[in-house]
Amino acid sequence: MQRGKTAWILKHFCLIAMVAVLCLGIGLFLGRMLLRQRTGILAAEVGRSSIVELTPSPAPTGCLNLNTASEKELAELPGIGPVLAERIVEYRRTIGRFRYPYEITDISGIDEKIYSALRDRITAD
Repeated sequence: MQRGKTAWILKHFCLIAMVAVLCLGIGLFLGRMLLRQRTGILAAEVGRSSIVELTPSPAPTGCLNLNTASEKELAELPGIGPVLAERIVEYRRTIGRFRYPYEITDISGIDEKIYSALRDRITAD
C-alpha cells in the first residue's frame, strides 16, 4: 500500500510541477508581449540570445511623423503604398495617436519586415 501511495504522490507532484512550468512560460511570454506593446521595446533574435533595446533611439531629423503625415506622404514610404497608407490614417482616426513607431505593426499588412525598412524613416512624436 505504501508503494502505491508513494507512486501516486510522485505522479501528482510531477503533474503539478509541469503545470507550474507551463504557467511560468505562458506568463513570461505574455509579459514580454505586453511590455513590447506598451513600451515600444524592440527585440531582435540573434542566434539563441535576445538583444533588447530598452529605450527607443531618438528619431533623426527628417523622419515622417506617423501622427501628422498625410495619406499621400505615408504612401511614399517604402512598402506602404496607398492601401496601407489609408489603413494607417484609419488607425489614427479610430484608435488614436501612435505612441511609438513600432505600433505601426498593429495594422494589418504591416509586419516586422516592413517595419524594419521604415524604422529609421518614421517617428511618433
